[in-house]
Amino acid sequence: MNYSTPPTEATWDDYIEQQPGNIDLPYAKRRFFNKTHNEVFAGFKSNVIERTDELHFMPMELFSYYIQYYFEYIQTGVYQTHKMEDRWFFRGEVSSCFLGLIKEKLDEYPVESQSMKQDLLDTVDYMLQNIDHFNSEDNIEVYGDAVQKLKHIKALTENL
Repeated sequence: MNYSTPPTEATWDDYIEQQPGNIDLPYAKRRFFNKTHNEVFAGFKSNVIERTDELHFMPMELFSYYIQYYFEYIQTGVYQTHKMEDRWFFRGEVSSCFLGLIKEKLDEYPVESQSMKQDLLDTVDYMLQNIDHFNSEDNIEVYGDAVQKLKHIKALTENL
């Protein structure tokens, strides 16, 4: 699958049919398939934990397309406009969700697309350069040190 080509409905349906007990994949289809760029972004902004969970349950072919929205969501700083009073906490939540998802996927699958690999490295670099957004003292206490996690993911990605 091409990193820039959206999955077809037949592709989604084939994966759903292969996993009849997986209720998360049909839900992910409703949230991601045939959605506009703005709709996907709005989904991340409204509930980054759920969108991360849906990406978690996607087979690599689907994940490989939709992860680009997460990369862009982080690099554009959209998470900073979240209306929560405790924005510092939300930034840590974004970081923790993203890093956990990426670590899990890298452990499971190699990144075959050079474009995706570069976008991942660019996102990790962005997060490292803006670490104060993600790694406040309170966030470190709740989510752990993002710096160490980012460096680990960067090393894993560079060695692929």
